Amino acid sequence: VELARVNMAAVLETVLGPAQALAREMRVQLEVRAPRQPQWAWADATLARQALLGALSATLLARPQRVEVTWGGTKAERFLMMACEPHLPNDGSAEARAREGRLRAVEELVRAQGGRLDIILEESELAAVRLAFRRQESRRVLLIDDNERLLRLFERYLSAEGFAVTAVTDASQALGSIGDEPPDAIVLDVMMRDTDGWQLLQRLRSDTALAEVPIVVCSVLHEPELARVLGAQAYLKKPVSQRQLLAALQEVLGGSNREEPPSGGR
Repeated sequence: VELARVNMAAVLETVLGPAQALAREMRVQLEVRAPRQPQWAWADATLARQALLGALSATLLARPQRVEVTWGGTKAERFLMMACEPHLPNDGSAEARAREGRLRAVEELVRAQGGRLDIILEESELAAVRLAFRRQESRRVLLIDDNERLLRLFERYLSAEGFAVTAVTDASQALGSIGDEPPDAIVLDVMMRDTDGWQLLQRLRSDTALAEVPIVVCSVLHEPELARVLGAQAYLKKPVSQRQLLAALQEVLGGSNREEPPSGGR
């Protein structure tokens, strides 16, 4: 299986229509608590879609009163939890065996993507089904600009492509936000009201902790040569489109905004 970066929240959206129809037929209340932000993971979109729908079907066909779907995660994983109320009997009955058969098929789909299916029991009853996928780490970008409207725009541009974004409006915030973990790239405006962006560029470049962090200068000025002399790796003249911003970051980050995908299933 060839894995790619997949927004699992978007995959879930594609199966909610059939799942809601099945829930109505089974007279089960299906409640989905979907996050606003993307849930990036390494997966195969087609297999992931079938796995999510299969797990939902298996729980809904057992006819609990309610199924609640939530997202969660750890540093290494993204997971989708399907909790049943009341809990489902796990007594070896024909219904329980049929559910187990459906979930075994789902488990094969998830394992083929390097993921895992967990059956969560409470007092020997099935409380929840959890599908875990390997998390895709996002590259971290620090945006520095005193135009808050533009910051929000750039943040939307980058978040939609899976970048983890920190947006700040002044130099003290910029330096303070870096802390012990430098970003993977910095996008800096040099025309700010209360800060000399050129001086800030020099300060950032002279900081030993940031020596390897690429800086993209973004300004209404046309000074690409000066920006590069002072240590920037790329220059963008405003206004800047999403395509231009992404292209500049991909250039300075080595052509990709993420690490290479792992090999397929375990």
